[in-house]
Amino acid sequence: GLNLFGFVGLFIAPIIVVVIDNLLNIYKERYVQGA
Repeated sequence: GLNLFGFVGLFIAPIIVVVIDNLLNIYKERYVQGA
């Protein structure tokens, strides 16, 4: 169980980081355009 959880975590963690980074970039672009 722990091995599977660790494998899934290592696989999902980078994806979550990329998604959050993309969302932050979108918000920044919206704020810059709005300003």
